[in-house]
Amino acid sequence: MGTSFEFVIRAEPRPQPRPKAARIAGRIRIYTPGTASLYKAAVQAAAKEAIHFDVTPIDSPVRVEGEFVMRRPKRMKKGDMDIPHCNKPDLDNLIKSTQDAIVDAGILRDDCIIYAATFTKRYANPEEAPHTRIRLFVEDLDSLDKIKE
Repeated sequence: MGTSFEFVIRAEPRPQPRPKAARIAGRIRIYTPGTASLYKAAVQAAAKEAIHFDVTPIDSPVRVEGEFVMRRPKRMKKGDMDIPHCNKPDLDNLIKSTQDAIVDAGILRDDCIIYAATFTKRYANPEEAPHTRIRLFVEDLDSLDKIKE
């Protein structure tokens, strides 16, 4: 039997931006825009607060479940509930920024230990703020020893 952790990031979900290139003083500079910095900082803070685990960073196999709740457009009727979000940002970019932040927080050794992930994204219901809910399921540490043998 493993251990599970759940935490909520009370910030609007932001995708991992693509690297960009700029010519500065005749040289090409590659950089990643900081559009997801505040979201990643919120993920790191929520993860550190929620996960009190003896072994961090976690090195056991991990399964992740998550839900991205996106800002509700004003055009939506109040009776519309649990509407799937089928617009930009792409789900895979939201997942990447979230997983990178969890690794940067020192919770996971690397995101390669995630063996299964289930994520959804939807519009916020009326009176609900944008947020992200993450559940980490850490496999038993004994199972890791069996895999490494």
